[in-house]
Amino acid sequence: RHTRFKCDWSSDVCSSDLMTLVPAMAREAAKVTMLQRSPTYVVSWPAEDALANWLKKLLPAKLAYRITRWKNVLFQRYVFRKAQAEPTKVRDELLSLVRKELGPDYDIAKHFTPAYMPWQQRLCLVPDSDLFKAIRSGKAEVVTDRIERITANGIRLESGAELPADMPLFDNWLRAASAPMKMPSAITTSINEIPARRSIRFGAG
Repeated sequence: RHTRFKCDWSSDVCSSDLMTLVPAMAREAAKVTMLQRSPTYVVSWPAEDALANWLKKLLPAKLAYRITRWKNVLFQRYVFRKAQAEPTKVRDELLSLVRKELGPDYDIAKHFTPAYMPWQQRLCLVPDSDLFKAIRSGKAEVVTDRIERITANGIRLESGAELPADMPLFDNWLRAASAPMKMPSAITTSINEIPARRSIRFGAG
């Protein structure tokens, strides 16, 4: 599930592909499970910028956009510098926000506590707590483990558990779906232990 930042909000807030895809799928699916190799810092952020909306009513659109953009740039710079100066304090603050979202009984240490300090690697924002709401409702869950292999019924994990899956969706496929995937000549592929043709196509769903 490791993803690069994807900026898709008008206020330059960045999110991760599956962090926003999971709650969207959970609204229709019976259950969505997000399997990750390791945790990521996740913070809820308003989907709409109240200040930006207010400025649009008072100022020309371009000016309102520039002010909003600089506000976001300066805020992100402040958070980055604070994370560099007080990494432990910022980490504890981020984790306390997740704990407020998911409650004291949720295993935050396993699923939402990365091995790195804030901003040493990625930090993901989710709009209006939608990921946390999906988890609280039971429509979505997070599993932290590594894939051993794909089975007929789902995914076998290195821990020995098997994760049932009607439709596995791999995040790398999300980024590669719009571009051809070139298979290195040294790699052999098979389906149900039957060698697959080189022309086989891979895609997201």
